[in-house]
Amino acid sequence: MLIRGALNYPRGAPLDACDTLSPSLTEHGPSKADLSSPPPFQIIPSTDSYSEGEHLKIQIIGGNYKGFLLQARSMFTDERVGEFIDPPSGTKLLNCSGGNSITHDGSKESLQGLQYTWIAPGMNAGTINFM
Repeated sequence: MLIRGALNYPRGAPLDACDTLSPSLTEHGPSKADLSSPPPFQIIPSTDSYSEGEHLKIQIIGGNYKGFLLQARSMFTDERVGEFIDPPSGTKLLNCSGGNSITHDGSKESLQGLQYTWIAPGMNAGTINFM
């Protein structure tokens, strides 16, 4: 598995962010991310490999965060794969076409140390990027 960095946005993820993983400029304004620095957060899966239908725990580490959008995508096709379930308090599922994502629900000032449950797809999707 490859892990990409994470960016946070204070108002969460609108549905139009499903494909680009970026918030709409209309709703959020331009991103203020400093792409020349290392990302402030890391996405860490509970294991480096998966079996079909296996439940993995995914964690975002690096301190407190508020706005986020988390997806699992095939490295080869860039399609969303697997399914997030049982979102912890302060988060919700975002039903993107082709697979769901998880984002904050705005009910908490900040999030930290949460684990997100992801179910691997029923057939091998190859290397997965959590982003």
